[in-house]
Amino acid sequence: MLRKALISIGLLGIGIVACASIFYPIYPVLGGAVSSVSGISVENRMVVLYDPDSQGEVAKLYGYAYISSGKFVVNAFKANPVTAGKSYKIAISRGADNYGSNPLDVTITGHGFEQLPANLVLAYGVGPKEPTLPGTEPRPQIKLWFGNRLYQPGVYTKATPFVVTETPNIQAKISIPAPFSVSNQITDYSIMVDPDSSKAKTLALSSSNMTAQAMAAGELKGFTLEYAMKEEEKLESGEHTFQVRAMSSGTQGGSPTSTTYLATVEVIGGPLRLIGTPITFPSPYSISKHKTVTIQYGLSANANIEIYIIGVGGQRIKHYVINAGGEGGSAGVNKLIWDGRTDQGYLAGNAIYVGTIVARDENRLLGKFKLTVVD
Repeated sequence: MLRKALISIGLLGIGIVACASIFYPIYPVLGGAVSSVSGISVENRMVVLYDPDSQGEVAKLYGYAYISSGKFVVNAFKANPVTAGKSYKIAISRGADNYGSNPLDVTITGHGFEQLPANLVLAYGVGPKEPTLPGTEPRPQIKLWFGNRLYQPGVYTKATPFVVTETPNIQAKISIPAPFSVSNQITDYSIMVDPDSSKAKTLALSSSNMTAQAMAAGELKGFTLEYAMKEEEKLESGEHTFQVRAMSSGTQGGSPTSTTYLATVEVIGGPLRLIGTPITFPSPYSISKHKTVTIQYGLSANANIEIYIIGVGGQRIKHYVINAGGEGGSAGVNKLIWDGRTDQGYLAGNAIYVGTIVARDENRLLGKFKLTVVD
């Protein structure tokens, strides 16, 4: 017997549902909007309608959508249609940068196209892992370095930005879970600066930028995409967004997939200076108990640095010479480890020491810190 059908007009599209409890699977069933995070794009992120497992991950997937202009429409699956009267979870799945959303509960009424009553809110470290869609390969994974600094989304804010030099060296490590492989065509990869802006630029890549390649059975399992920005590509002072895209190979019988990774960084212009106040930890520092102490400070740019640790009587007990671009001489946060030994090899005595951070090329004092040794 033919089922009667209702035509429902949703906010973002037209869907057809059955009067019985099962939706026809090729039509939209649910729509909504997304609240973003400053500096983090929601575009092209995946929204999933699912049942969770005991860890909150996707145990059963009923539909998905990709966000466009801050909105989405979820389409149901043919093989796994949704049921009227049943409750599901809906969330933005965690992408390559670990941003997702906490799931919301939603009940499919069967009365037509559903509108999610509240926005999905993008946040760091929440939401289920992005599932692999039927008939597709998993998305490639991307980890991004600027110089020797790993970009960690969620750690940096406008108050504590990820600082880079005007011409950073970029390393994007591309990988994919076994047994899949990533594309071996450089045209399937891109690095853009400030996409979707009037100053957008695409960095010119060639096969020579694909280094540290990992191969198995003739397929590319992962590699490092390296690019050193040139003087003519120098970044202006202020905030910038880097966009890295990668693609799977499609050789495992599924459709190839792509990943878009975004990183928000800041270039600080003007004379070299410290960012914030230098700190030491643990404080106070016990050589026998803690073994080492960390001296942490931020630099506005790469620089040749000297650090002196000076005793109460003005005697220099430790001297570091640090080259620009290395740990201790890089734009952004630097961490210097001291084991409590002086330049002469003796353990420092209990006292309050003063540290000085000097710009070596200018012989200019940038700042000071205190370090208390109590054993």
